[in-house]
Amino acid sequence: MTDWRLRGDDTQPPGLRIIEILDPGCGQDNVLFRLLVMREHSVSPEGESITLRYFELEAGSGGMAVHPFTGMYCRLDDGAESVSLTGGSVGLSSAYLRGHRLGTYLQDEIVRWATQWPNAKVQPIVLSDIDAYEENKSRRNRYYEQFGIVFDYSGPECSSGVSQGLCAGDLTPVSPDVWRKSIKEYDLIDYLRRHSAEKVKLLRDIQKLHANIDFQQQVIRDSQARPFKWAMDHFANRYPYAAPSVLTLSGLMLLLWAVV
Repeated sequence: MTDWRLRGDDTQPPGLRIIEILDPGCGQDNVLFRLLVMREHSVSPEGESITLRYFELEAGSGGMAVHPFTGMYCRLDDGAESVSLTGGSVGLSSAYLRGHRLGTYLQDEIVRWATQWPNAKVQPIVLSDIDAYEENKSRRNRYYEQFGIVFDYSGPECSSGVSQGLCAGDLTPVSPDVWRKSIKEYDLIDYLRRHSAEKVKLLRDIQKLHANIDFQQQVIRDSQARPFKWAMDHFANRYPYAAPSVLTLSGLMLLLWAVV
């Protein structure tokens, strides 16, 4: 059985992580926003549960997710098993979070967790026509279908429906390549260490800039106080081979000026 913590590429999603949402059209360095993702796992006599909470980190954001992603496993006294993939509802709290594969990224972890009980019945998922508005309906339907969930659709143009019966072993987790162009993930501790090192480097660069500014200001003060001497020193440093001749010529000019 595949360990729910491992993806198809044998990587393990950190329990506490930072994810960066990228603009695929502008390269891997163009970060649109960052999220803190926290995974909670609990075990009880009735079963197990997993919860993925995300926190928006950008200034002015809404903070913690209104709708965390939740999965539940239940084993009854008669041995029957069931899993829930939604915890009652699925959604992203802010409109700007949608369309970046974030929902797929989080739901895939729930699906992989559920597949460790391959014989458990997946509780029905009900699609409502309330959220079947034009720009969301097709995306919503594809979102579930990519995990191997088949629906009996009803209503105009598949606006509502109920998932057909299936077992957790029939679910199809997505390849990490599906979301990797839009999402980069980092272990929280590694991320903080990296940014701490970058901060130290920036502080050192700032100190060097301040030292250079102080030096340049002193050069300006010297040039204003003794412009002729400063010009000769500057020329000698820049053209060391020509400096002796120029200095000799300058000395003769000063001597002639004094005599005259």
